[in-house]
Amino acid sequence: MSKNMCLLAALLCAIAVECRAAPGDVVTGAITNKGPADVPALIEALKAPAMGTRWNAALLLGAIGDTSAVPALVECAAKDDNARVRRRAIEALGQLRDVSAAVTLMQALKDSDQFVRRDAAQALGKLGDKSAVPALIVLLKDPEGFVRRDAARALGELGDPAAIPALQSLAKEQAAAYSTNAPLASEEMSPAAREACFALGRLGGASAVPALAEVMKHTTVEVRVRAATALGQAGAPAAPVLAKALSDTEASVRMAAVVNLKKVGGAAAVAALAEALKDADWSVRRAAARSLGELGDKSALPALKAAREAGQDKALNKDTQARVAGAINAAISSIEKRKE
Repeated sequence: MSKNMCLLAALLCAIAVECRAAPGDVVTGAITNKGPADVPALIEALKAPAMGTRWNAALLLGAIGDTSAVPALVECAAKDDNARVRRRAIEALGQLRDVSAAVTLMQALKDSDQFVRRDAAQALGKLGDKSAVPALIVLLKDPEGFVRRDAARALGELGDPAAIPALQSLAKEQAAAYSTNAPLASEEMSPAAREACFALGRLGGASAVPALAEVMKHTTVEVRVRAATALGQAGAPAAPVLAKALSDTEASVRMAAVVNLKKVGGAAAVAALAEALKDADWSVRRAAARSLGELGDKSALPALKAAREAGQDKALNKDTQARVAGAINAAISSIEKRKE
């Protein structure tokens, strides 16, 4: 071992002792007095015999943020025989955000260790290199649910519409498919499916709407709620799909549609929210009134006044009646003030 490596190993051990941690453990605060001048010694430490030294060196190189370390970290991520060290090197590459690491990170998506594959997906999402999209789409079929989840998240971050069909398929995954050990009912939405819905929403615009419209047909309530939430990020093109969701048999889905119609805005959203003032569920009616008030479109006034004149729902207690009436009156007042 060279003199630099010996000194660095001694330093890392000293820090670990000071922090009452093992040399291979996460050393919080270890970068406080470390900077670019230490990078050459840290790069050399990536080849140290002790796994803990290599792991800590990768940790520090990622935190320091000097891209001169990228080639050494790339080699470590590709060739180190310890999965924990490969993971730490991959995480450092994600922190450095150098696209020259993309090829190695894409290769790491095929690693035998599932956590390495997961971390590589996370790092690729940070890099922003869309050349990784095809490889991440393949990863959506990984046998491990948490790997599929993070692949979906990375695709949402990269924002390439080419991923929409694959994300649409994953968005329908139920909990039973996520993990054989998952103590979840088979009808629940899997974490990977939730992330796929969020990713579709992040892709945004008209391109994601048809896919989310298909997801809205799913038999599981939570899937439809998540899809409606994602549609709220897709803008005006999502309004017709959300308007259709107002006829869903589940109040929670209709509520999600109301909340997200407010987000997309526009004339179609206002018209749909005006219809939602007639919903069978009082909480949906109140949410629709609040949304119309916040949008401030005067075209909603006739529907709001008609709802006020229709009187109270006799099936509700006085407190609940007051909540609905209060929301309607507040919306009318807010819109009329904007007209002045």
